[in-house]
Amino acid sequence: MAGWHPDLIRLAAEANPGTFGAFPFAAAPLPGPWTSSAVTVLGDAIHSMLQVGGMGANLALRDASLLSRNLAAVARGDMPLSQAIGDYETDMRDYAFSAVRTALTNERLGRNASPVAQSAMRAWFRLCGAVPALKRVGFGNSWAKDARPRPWEDTREDSLTML
Repeated sequence: MAGWHPDLIRLAAEANPGTFGAFPFAAAPLPGPWTSSAVTVLGDAIHSMLQVGGMGANLALRDASLLSRNLAAVARGDMPLSQAIGDYETDMRDYAFSAVRTALTNERLGRNASPVAQSAMRAWFRLCGAVPALKRVGFGNSWAKDARPRPWEDTREDSLTML
């Protein structure tokens, strides 16, 4: 804890040791394609990931949105169940595991042990915080590929349809 803020050191020193601990970060490996069935998975059941970037819950909601749209299409008779689940799983593997890879990369960068790299990163974040235009350029599209809307996520007023 060398170099930590004194308040954090005091907090740790005064805390009950049984109430905190360290754990390794882990993320789900990318599974190969599988044969779809009437049973599927979403969220952490298939793509558990690090808490870096806050994408885990967002991905689970995205999964639920896509799967519910596909199941609504089944209920309307627009597609068979096997296609609805297969399409969901194919799209989910693409966006979810792209986000998992991005989170792993950001986590590795964030825990770089080099004091020079840590100082440079802190200076960069401070500079971006002080200069909004630099922040937009540096971070504006950092999750663009992972978070880009899919056709089923188009929220423009003229594209919304009732399920």
